Amino acid sequence: MKVELTDAQWARIARLIPKPTAKPKGGRPRADDRAVMEGILWVLRSGARWRDMPDRYPGMRRAGGDSGNGSAPSSGFRSGVRF
Repeated sequence: MKVELTDAQWARIARLIPKPTAKPKGGRPRADDRAVMEGILWVLRSGARWRDMPDRYPGMRRAGGDSGNGSAPSSGFRSGVRF
């Protein structure tokens, strides 16, 4: 199943995502926001586990976290989402 967001849909969503802030200690570069959103939507649409997400999306630790069973995003991700 490959149903991706259109550019118009992404434009509406992108403005709701907080901008990345520079971290004083550096760290891993932030994953592409659109790719992360596509991965989250793929899991929600398919009903699959996070660990079964296709390779075209960022890994489960970057797209929602690993809750231990691969079935739900971590609380760290959920706390950063604002609706």
